[in-house]
Amino acid sequence: MRKSLCNVFRRLGGGCTYCFLLVLRCPVDTVFCIINAVFLRKAFQSIEEGDSAGLLFTCAGFGVANFCLFLYNGTMWGKFAVFSARFVGKLKQFLFDTMLKLPFEQIEEKTTGGWLTRLNSDVTMTLNLLTGALNLPHLVFSTVRIAVTSLIFGKISPLLLTVELVILVPHTFFRQWFVVRPMERLMKESQEKMEHAAVYLESTVECGDTIRLYGAEELLLERYRANSLFLVKFRLRSNIRKTIGEFLQLLLNRGGYLLLFCLGCEMIHAGKLDFGTLTEAFQYRSGMLAGTMMWLNSYAEVRKNSVGLRRMEEIYGTENGR
Repeated sequence: MRKSLCNVFRRLGGGCTYCFLLVLRCPVDTVFCIINAVFLRKAFQSIEEGDSAGLLFTCAGFGVANFCLFLYNGTMWGKFAVFSARFVGKLKQFLFDTMLKLPFEQIEEKTTGGWLTRLNSDVTMTLNLLTGALNLPHLVFSTVRIAVTSLIFGKISPLLLTVELVILVPHTFFRQWFVVRPMERLMKESQEKMEHAAVYLESTVECGDTIRLYGAEELLLERYRANSLFLVKFRLRSNIRKTIGEFLQLLLNRGGYLLLFCLGCEMIHAGKLDFGTLTEAFQYRSGMLAGTMMWLNSYAEVRKNSVGLRRMEEIYGTENGR
């Protein structure tokens, strides 16, 4: 996928702008997690000490910090929206111009439905890959969030971080094997079936007289029904795998908190932590867990939408091609 992305940016430009926007947006989720963690620690410490002025100052600082972060986040996503609108226009124009320059024999190799799928559906998938929710941008954002929150979490308590990793790592590998990889395969097959369904439907409408002459109505309708049934099964399989992934996420979230609560209680009684610091640690754990879930979901969507990017390379060629 990396080579395909470099290829499309090399042909259309905008790669440096895209990377710059990613860098500017990266800190938002991490900073939000840190703000919440520091706020809860200082708030509980102020409550324990009976410091009302300190509590009011902490709440005011929390509100101002979140307001500034909200404005910054909105500005960055506004920049992404402008980039998306320009990029999709350039991409469609580039594909259309490339299709017009192809030899007639190569154009005849694919049906009208196949070309329309690449010009519309595959372009939409590529746009989602680059700027959509839970796609490549969030994959980068979640990586930064996991790295920073893990470091801070480990600094507060290496024991709690170790326990969290023992729970989290097996879950990550299982989700990759059972959800992400099958979804990529099913998505590729569904795109091909959509092309076939479009061909059968188009033939039924445009060549109705010829089809009736040779008595091929039942054949085309049966093949159209078979492709439609596959798409229904694809959605069913996708929903089943997503449901299993969500169940594992819920089990990881609740079970992990229960275990960490027990360990944190013992550490408070032993004088190694106070309640405010433990609450802060849980916020970093929550940020680490949310970042991991975002990374897994984003990775699944990236692998799924990268199918459209690779299919478009059949039109304009790879980096080492024409």
